[in-house]
Amino acid sequence: MPQINSVKRLTLSRSVAEEILKLINNVYYKVGDKLPSERELMEKLQVGRSCLREAMQGLAMLNIVSIQPGRGTFIKKTDISNFYASGFEVKLSKEVLKELFEVRFILEVEAAGLAAKRITTADIQDFKRLLSKLEKSEGDLIRQVSLEIHYMMARITKNRILIKTLNSLYEILDKYQIAVYSNNLSEIEVAIHRKLINDVISGDPEKAKATMREHLEFSYNAMKIE
Repeated sequence: MPQINSVKRLTLSRSVAEEILKLINNVYYKVGDKLPSERELMEKLQVGRSCLREAMQGLAMLNIVSIQPGRGTFIKKTDISNFYASGFEVKLSKEVLKELFEVRFILEVEAAGLAAKRITTADIQDFKRLLSKLEKSEGDLIRQVSLEIHYMMARITKNRILIKTLNSLYEILDKYQIAVYSNNLSEIEVAIHRKLINDVISGDPEKAKATMREHLEFSYNAMKIE
């Protein structure tokens, strides 16, 4: 059986689910394969029966595994993308965070350019209101307002498919609170968003794209994903 890391008690069922997903995601198992017994998983993960069952039930609700009484638990599918967009709480692994940022670089840089081309007078006023709100914010409110700015950036592109795609991405970011805000970094984050808004308002697509790329690089490096 592949190596499974033990789980700290504080992370409970979400970490149990994540360890099981790592096995699936790393292609240790394929559709139809049977997972180790409940007793073996409890021993390997160092968790109790109720915690393990809670994790399994969550995965079953997402159709990732199939629990068959008297037979065991079987892999139902290996595509686990819906897990991270679901209501099942789990901390995102570094691998998933890296992939998330790859998508952000691909989509959000171009979205910033489109927004600069298509911004209207009404959009500009909304952006200025959000910027004022951001500059008065502290702590976690900075994260929330920053996310509002990204939602608005997507809306300004006027591209329905891009808006829907980015909104799904932002829901993941919001749900798992993917942000890095210490006292020092907060000031930098506010400054970058201020520059981003001003560049989009200026109507210069290349400047807006460059600033969005700078913002994403800052966030990526601050999270120490590598």
